[in-house]
Amino acid sequence: MDNALANVAAQATGDMQNLFAAIDFSHPDGTGVRSALRQVAPTPYDHAAHVALQTGRDLSRLVFDQITAV
Repeated sequence: MDNALANVAAQATGDMQNLFAAIDFSHPDGTGVRSALRQVAPTPYDHAAHVALQTGRDLSRLVFDQITAV
């Protein structure tokens, strides 16, 4: 999960980049995060889901390749 989140953060632009900046520098009570979430459109969420699914697919392919190579 950490790698997937790091991948999304590295590719983030626009509103999603603002969200990650708010999370990195937010107060412990989460006030900065709530404000940033209000600014994010559905498109970045779709991108994050796509990256997570891609990561899962890549991992599954690696495991399958290792199993079938034996």
